[in-house]
Amino acid sequence: AGGRRKHQRAARTQPQPEPQGDSESVAAEPVHVAEPHVDVVNVVEPHPDPAPATVEDDGEQLCEADFQEDDDAIQE
Repeated sequence: AGGRRKHQRAARTQPQPEPQGDSESVAAEPVHVAEPHVDVVNVVEPHPDPAPATVEDDGEQLCEADFQEDDDAIQE
């Protein structure tokens, strides 16, 4: 009977730490992922500002972008 009890204890001890570890790891991941999401949201806010400016000055913005691209290509 002693041998059986040991097996039962080992079986109970193994499954307990595994689910606990999984739950902690899974819970920790979404929490960390949630933090970067806040940064992404902040980065998305500034984008709308330049977007309307580009629509207003389509020609100028496009010319500047083209020149910048050419300069970068020449430098490289």
